[in-house]
Amino acid sequence: MENAEQIMKPMSVARAEFINSLTDLINNSMLPPFVIEPILKDMYNDIHMVAQRQYEIDNKNYMKLLSESKGESK
Repeated sequence: MENAEQIMKPMSVARAEFINSLTDLINNSMLPPFVIEPILKDMYNDIHMVAQRQYEIDNKNYMKLLSESKGESK
């Protein structure tokens, strides 16, 4: 059982499951598209900002590691 807990779900599988779940949620919400559209736009904008911040953090950390690596190799 311990090995099953260590297996990571492939990103493509997680993505497909997420899309299916989101599609089911939208279809079962019984909300008209004119209500769903602005909700999804707001969510997209929020996610985009978080993704941009994560990229900036990751890039900053990567540059720092590169700089430290060059300093150690001298």
